[in-house]
Amino acid sequence: MVESKSKLAKTGRDYAEVASEWFWEMGPDLRFIYISENVERLVGVPAAFHIGKTREELAGSNSASKKWQQHLQDLRDHKPFKDFRYNRRGPSGQTQFISVSGKPIFDEKGCFQGYIGVGSDLTVQVVAEERAQLANQRLATAIEALSEPFALWDSEDRLLICNQRFRDMNKEIADQAVPGVLYKDFAQALLDHELVPEAKHREKQWLVKRLANHRNPQGSFEQLRQDGLWFMINEQQLPDGSIATISADITDLKIAETKLIENRERIRDFAESASDWFWEMDENLRYCYFSERFTSVTGVPQDNMLGVSQEENGNPGAATGAWEKQLSDLRDHKPFKDFIHPGTKPDGSQVWLSISGKPVYDKGVFKGYRGFGRDITERIDHEKTIERLLHAIQQVPVGIALFDDEDRLIFFNSQYKSIMGIMADILEVGETFENMLRTMVARQPVKDALGREDAYIKERLAKHLAPGPPVEIHRIDRELLALETRAPDGYTFNIITDITEQKRTENDLNEARMNAEKANKVKSEFLASMSHELRTPLNAILGFSEILSGQYFGPTGTAKYKEYADDIHHSGQLLLELVNDLLDISVIEAGKMSLDKTTVSVQEIIEECRRTIKEKAIAKDIQITVTLSDPLSPLYVDKRAVKQVLLNLLSNAVKFTADSGEIKIFAESTEGKTRITVKDNGRGIPSQELSKITNPFTRSVRDPHLAEQGWGLGLAISKSLVELHEGELFIESEIGIGTSVTIVLSSQ
Repeated sequence: MVESKSKLAKTGRDYAEVASEWFWEMGPDLRFIYISENVERLVGVPAAFHIGKTREELAGSNSASKKWQQHLQDLRDHKPFKDFRYNRRGPSGQTQFISVSGKPIFDEKGCFQGYIGVGSDLTVQVVAEERAQLANQRLATAIEALSEPFALWDSEDRLLICNQRFRDMNKEIADQAVPGVLYKDFAQALLDHELVPEAKHREKQWLVKRLANHRNPQGSFEQLRQDGLWFMINEQQLPDGSIATISADITDLKIAETKLIENRERIRDFAESASDWFWEMDENLRYCYFSERFTSVTGVPQDNMLGVSQEENGNPGAATGAWEKQLSDLRDHKPFKDFIHPGTKPDGSQVWLSISGKPVYDKGVFKGYRGFGRDITERIDHEKTIERLLHAIQQVPVGIALFDDEDRLIFFNSQYKSIMGIMADILEVGETFENMLRTMVARQPVKDALGREDAYIKERLAKHLAPGPPVEIHRIDRELLALETRAPDGYTFNIITDITEQKRTENDLNEARMNAEKANKVKSEFLASMSHELRTPLNAILGFSEILSGQYFGPTGTAKYKEYADDIHHSGQLLLELVNDLLDISVIEAGKMSLDKTTVSVQEIIEECRRTIKEKAIAKDIQITVTLSDPLSPLYVDKRAVKQVLLNLLSNAVKFTADSGEIKIFAESTEGKTRITVKDNGRGIPSQELSKITNPFTRSVRDPHLAEQGWGLGLAISKSLVELHEGELFIESEIGIGTSVTIVLSSQ
C-alpha cells in the first residue's frame, strides 16, 4: 500500500514537472506542506520558500483587499475554490498573473485534513491576449479609416466583417448586413427591397448570375442602386476561399465629377482560451493514458488512442519540418514543447492542438513520456483572420500607412509605395514621417511648397499631428488626397488616394463648361441677328404681296407690279438659301451627315462649279481663271459635298470681290494629297476675325445694310464637310489685298 502511494505521488510529481501548473498541499493549519518543484520555473520562487507559510503571509499587503479577504475566509471555512486569480511582482520586476484552485480534504470521520490544489501561471496567456486585442484594435481602426464600403465573406460565404460605409450603403436591409448572414440571403434582400434597378422584372436571372460571379470573381463591375448612386464593385478571392468585396462610389465619375467619400470600417475582436489535458506514453512510444479533457477537446474517445504511437496516428496537417523533428525527438527521448498540428473531429470540424512532453526515466531507464496538450484553435483562427485582413488591405486601391506613437513608419501596403513614386526607396519600417515629408518635397516638389519649402513642411507636420479634414497634396508629378486618423494610443493612419485623373477630369469639365458658355453666347448673337435677317425679306414679301393684292397702282398690267414681283421672288430665294444652310449645318452638327463616296475627277468638279458661278461673275465683270497641275490625282469623295464646298468658296469670292476683279482656282496633287485653292482680290478679312470666321452664325460684318447676303454659315458648312472627309481647310487674308481659301483632301 505504501509502495502504491509512493508510486502515485511520484507520478503526480512527474506530471507537475512537465505541466503548465504546479501542485500544492496545505495542512489543517492552512500552512503549505508541499508544492511541486516547477513552481520556481514558472513563477521564479523556490518551492521551499512556500513551505510552512499561509496564503495570507505569502499575499503580504495584497491580503487587505476585499477579494483576498473573501478568499482567506473561504480557506478558513474549508470551502473549495476554483480559478482564484491575482497578480504579483516577479523576481525581475515584471507583473505575473496567477490562477489557483483548491479542494478541502476530510478524513473518514469528517475531520478537516487540509487542502490539495493546483496553480497556473497565466502571464503568457494574458500578455498574448492583450497584444492580440491591441493588434485587432489597430487593424480595425486602419480598415475603419477606408473610404470605400468593405465586406469580407468567409469560405462558407457568410459575412465575416463589414464596415460602417457598407452598412450605410445597405441601410435599407440593415438586418442582412450583419456577421453570419449568407451572401445569397443578402443578395435576395437587395431584390426584395428593390435596391437594384437593373434586376427589376428579371430578379431570378439576376440572382443566379450575381451568385455565380460572386463565387468566381471576374474583375470589377458597376452597379446602380435605387437611390441613383453608382458603385464600382471589386471582389477578390483570397487563398483560403474567402471573398473580399470592395465597393467604390463612382456616382460623380458617371457625371464626370469627383467626390471622395470618407468612411470607417470595423472588425470583430477574437478571444483566445486555452484547454489542457494530460497524456502518457510507454517505453515503446505508444499512448497508454489520456485525461478526460482530451475527448472533450478533440472529440476522439481516449480508448481509440491507447496502444497507438504518434507516428502511426499521423499528423498530415503539420508542417513537414516540424513533423519530422517531432518524430526524431521522440526517438531520441528528447523533451519537446509546443508541437502544433491540426486534428479533425468526428463531425468534420478542425481543431488545432499544441503538445508538450517530457521523457520519463526510472533509474536511468527510459520509461516513456508524460505531457499535456492544449486547444489553440481560436488562436490559429485569429491569426488566419489577421492574415486575411492584411491580405485584403493589400488589395485596397488606396495607399495605407501606419505610424507609431513616435511617428515612425511600421506598416504600409504596396499601393502606398507605388503612390510615393521615386521616394519609395526610403520607405522602411522605422522611418519618420518628417523625413519622408522632407524627401518628398526635395525629390518630387510640391506646387504649394515651391519657394517656401520650410514653411510648407511646418504646416504639413502640424496637420499630420492634429488630423482634420482631408489634405490635398499638389505634387509636380501627380495630385494626391491624404486622409489621416489618429488612434487613442497615438498611432496615426495615413490613407493616400491618387486623384490625378479626377483633377484632370475637373479641369476638362471646367474647360468644357467655358466652351459651352462661349457657344451659347455665339448662338445668342446669332439669334439676335437672325430675327433681322429673316424679317427683312419677309417684310418685302408681305409688303409687295399686299400691293399686288390691293392693286394700289391700278390694274395688274402696270409695270410696277413686275418690279415688285421680282423683289418677292428674290426675297424668297434668299429665305430658301438661308433655310437650306440652316438645315445643312444642323444635320452636320447632329452627326447625321452620311457621305456617298465615289471616284471623281478634280478637273470635272472644278469645271462644273465654275460654270455654275459663271453668270454671277459675269454680272460683276469678274474674271475666273483655272490652273491645274499635271498629273492631278482623282479623289474618292462625296461629289455633291465637295461641289457644295467649292461653290460656297466661289460664291464668297464673287460676293466680296469688287466689279472687274479676279478669282483664281489652283489644284495640285503631291504626296498622296490634293490641294484646291480659291483666291480673290476682294476686300479681305480682318486678322482678328480669321480665328472665328468658320464658326457657325459668324460674319465678319454685322450690319445687315453693309454686309453681303447670308448668315455666315457657308464657311462653317464647308469646313465641316471637309473635315468629314478627314481633310483640312485653311484661310489666308489681308485687308485690301484679298482672300485665299485652301482645302486639302486625300487622293484616291
